[in-house]
Amino acid sequence: KEKGAAVGNFLDIIGRDVLGGRKVKSRKDYIKEAEEMALNSKLNGGKGYKLEVTDEQFNDLVKELEDFRKELTRKGYKLFTEGLVVYRKYTAEEKAATGFVGVAGAMDIVAIDAEGGVHIIDFKNKKFKNAETFKSNIYNSNERFPSSVSGWSSQQTTYGVLSFDFGLPIRSVNILLFASQYQEAGGTITINMLSKGSD
Repeated sequence: KEKGAAVGNFLDIIGRDVLGGRKVKSRKDYIKEAEEMALNSKLNGGKGYKLEVTDEQFNDLVKELEDFRKELTRKGYKLFTEGLVVYRKYTAEEKAATGFVGVAGAMDIVAIDAEGGVHIIDFKNKKFKNAETFKSNIYNSNERFPSSVSGWSSQQTTYGVLSFDFGLPIRSVNILLFASQYQEAGGTITINMLSKGSD
């Protein structure tokens, strides 16, 4: 899970820039930022992870994200990728039941359609071995291992409920799924593939 989080952080920071229409930084800049996030998150026993990604892989990922942004823009969507934190303080009863003071989340993308409807889009990274295993791990559950979709759905529902609390007209909550292949050795994660799944 930690290795996937390190790869996911790399995807998130690039995705937010590209889909937010900001200037795309260099591959090295994104790697440095993702490595700092892994270190600050105390991944790998507090040592963080180094990332290796080729220029070709980086350029392919940026192009996929740019194509997705163009598609949404062509359909009339306005995309927002910064400062998308929603929070709700719990009532005394909710605090007693959960032990928490509230719930918060940082959404990756909010897309506003031409009619003003709000669509939440969240990046997800899933390790890919082969197509059968990939789909099975996403959708199928058993007693010991819930499906990826069930875990993601809880997070997405929370974003939707919190956004509704702020009066946002939520029309949909979506996952933008990326398949990844990577291996780790000696604290360095080598990314061999990071690609948006088919539509």
